[in-house]
Amino acid sequence: MVTESGSLLSPLKEAPFRALWLTSFFNSMAVVMQEIGVAWLMTSLTLSPFLVALAPAALALPFVMFSLPAAVLA
Repeated sequence: MVTESGSLLSPLKEAPFRALWLTSFFNSMAVVMQEIGVAWLMTSLTLSPFLVALAPAALALPFVMFSLPAAVLA
């Protein structure tokens, strides 16, 4: 059902879209909190800048590796 109201918030009136959007939002917040927690933990465990930088890089590696194949399949 397409509404012609032209409001930016009009898609949020649809319950399935609102549920997916909120789920995606909270998932993104959880990922950011995990990355901050891992970086904070690494700074308390070691003072090596290489190891501190390696933790967020290891978290981002699966996204980098699988984003291109996922885009090709999509």
